[in-house]
Amino acid sequence: MSKNNVRADFFEVASTKWELALCKYIEAAVEKGERLYVWAEASQLAEYLDDLLWTYSESSFIPHARFDDCDMPEPVAIGTAPGNPNDAMRLIIAGRVDPEKLLGGLEEYQFIVDFVAKRDEGLTMHARARWSALTSAGVSVEFHEEAGG
Repeated sequence: MSKNNVRADFFEVASTKWELALCKYIEAAVEKGERLYVWAEASQLAEYLDDLLWTYSESSFIPHARFDDCDMPEPVAIGTAPGNPNDAMRLIIAGRVDPEKLLGGLEEYQFIVDFVAKRDEGLTMHARARWSALTSAGVSVEFHEEAGG
């Protein structure tokens, strides 16, 4: 798959907990039978998201696991490095992932999903850099504004 066949969606999250919007997105995708890789900026965030996927909703179960350099059967993998350990079709960006590293493995995915915390200027600046890098690489990019806050 070429970079031209990849679509990137940037979701602006107005609420203070962008991570909850990410969990809801993951839950909806898994319910549709999709596989996702969550690329977190650091191990602390990966650990936090791993815990949050178990606890954010009492009524849901999202099969997932931390990625430690091996392939895995779970529909959701969480890691801190580029790759596609679970043959995912969607790459979820969590935090300040470097735009140049992101461009390296785009062909492995059909969709890139980036959650932008509206009230965090640092995260917003990193998201803007990823947007620019993706559009320069020929990726179709769309922006979605969160309805609520």
